[in-house]
Amino acid sequence: MARAGAVVIATARDAAALDLVVRGIRDEGAKALAIAADVSDEAATEALVSETLNATGRIDSLINIAGSAETIGQKLWETPPETWQRLCATNITGALNLVRHIVPPMQAQHYGRMLFLSSPATFSPQPDTGAYAATKAAVNQMVQTLALELNGTGITVNAFNPGPIDTPLFGQVSETLGRNAPSAMMTSVARPPELAARLLLWLNAPETEGLTGEFVQWNNPNTLDAMDHFLRAYHIGKTS
Repeated sequence: MARAGAVVIATARDAAALDLVVRGIRDEGAKALAIAADVSDEAATEALVSETLNATGRIDSLINIAGSAETIGQKLWETPPETWQRLCATNITGALNLVRHIVPPMQAQHYGRMLFLSSPATFSPQPDTGAYAATKAAVNQMVQTLALELNGTGITVNAFNPGPIDTPLFGQVSETLGRNAPSAMMTSVARPPELAARLLLWLNAPETEGLTGEFVQWNNPNTLDAMDHFLRAYHIGKTS
């Protein structure tokens, strides 16, 4: 996104990790700002959006990949109440907090892209993933409803599954579930993060302005064809 000209506002709870990300972006000559925040905290999310607007003047795109998968590997009835509450606070309440504070400025500018990380576990039930899948199913429903509520405003809302990406969370899930991992979640080996970035770049491009209320799967043939055309047109790279 930064290479394409976006001003990136990176946010997470880990300030040190954020600084590394932002330093890497700036080293390539792009613009970026780190704002440490916990999106499960409504006041912190409000402050995050306010600081972003003060720094940039507008918010064109939200890419929400904040999430917790700490219940992966647990049966539903074995999930402690406090763990369930933490999971919902990050995966569901965090998404709603962002929506609550980002939609108004997007409405004022008559434009916005909102993208939420989801999972194929929402439609492919598997043992030991139920609590996590339930929270992501809630996100999918939120996305579909928002798309209807924001129809005609210039704001699109989609969920996305970038596929198996080489991240610490993917490694944790792979190790926890092992051979019992859902095939839809763990197809093939982990892919480079750059491939997820290309999917997100496409979802923010003018070519997808009519796409809203969808769950975009990285390996859907139509998605792959559209992305390949887009990436070739802009000389960016390949989808795989």
